[in-house]
Amino acid sequence: NDIEIFFAQANYSQLVKSTLKSMFSSATSALGSPPCRLELCILGSTARNQCRPYSDVEFMLIHEDPPENLTDEALKEWRASLDGYI
Repeated sequence: NDIEIFFAQANYSQLVKSTLKSMFSSATSALGSPPCRLELCILGSTARNQCRPYSDVEFMLIHEDPPENLTDEALKEWRASLDGYI
């Protein structure tokens, strides 16, 4: 039934979103505050609530302009630490 599939996908998508948000929160807690404001953006089928168990997971991080005293290298190092944690 199409309606059951729709609700199953929506429920699974919410589970994946919740898991990603929890992972991001745990990582930032373990690594300390990010050097500038970050937002986790979930993309693709998960964002559209069409995620299935075999779907890939697409997300990106958007950051504000870093403070002037923050070097690109420091931002890259923090991001590499985050990548390693997640």
